[in-house]
Amino acid sequence: MRRRSEVDWLPLACSLVLGPVFCFGCGDLFGPERFDYVRPQLRSLSIDDMGTRLLDGGVLYLYAAPSDTAFVLDRNQRVPLEVAVSSGDRETVVLYNVHCPSRERIPGRFQCFRLNLAMREGHHASEVAGRLSAEHGRFLLISATGWFAAVVFFSPEDPIGRARRARSWPGVALTELTPLVCAGTSCPSLTVPVALDASAATPGDGVVQANAGDTLSVSYRQPTGGLLQLRLAVP
Repeated sequence: MRRRSEVDWLPLACSLVLGPVFCFGCGDLFGPERFDYVRPQLRSLSIDDMGTRLLDGGVLYLYAAPSDTAFVLDRNQRVPLEVAVSSGDRETVVLYNVHCPSRERIPGRFQCFRLNLAMREGHHASEVAGRLSAEHGRFLLISATGWFAAVVFFSPEDPIGRARRARSWPGVALTELTPLVCAGTSCPSLTVPVALDASAATPGDGVVQANAGDTLSVSYRQPTGGLLQLRLAVP
């Protein structure tokens, strides 16, 4: 499914590039786990289910583009969004920067919530499913032969530490921090991945539960008091 957006440029403006940014023993980027809400003026919201079928569960990516294209969150700041499903689920999720800054031996910026895994010969990415779940992550995709997997974590905390720990998982050959190249100032700079399941609603558990026929709404209260909202019909 392509990204649903308030404006048509968004699916065309950004593309994912898997660059050779490997992590073997790097230091942590993030310290505080507590954060403050801030409310910048946003010009758009968008939804991307990353190619997963909504009915099968997976990951729902939410994006936002601030009106100020230079806006960047401090590491202890987050932007709150309200997610509501017509069948009853209600969740508050928090946006963070799409990019994390470069550190130590890592050139350029990388996606805060993403990591790529390459497996050793004779091993399949599905073997690390339990380790991934323990780190509060999910698979975005696994290659046909299982040698490669793209994974997502639901917090931007300790991305380099996670990469280092994943490098020690049985069967993993290397881990790769995932850069993102986006052309132009129209690209969204804030994001959050949200776990998505097809099941009964459990409001406030941090997982969006949605089923066929539901309508999913994402809402943001602007600092001026106005409401920015985006809706998605679940097929």
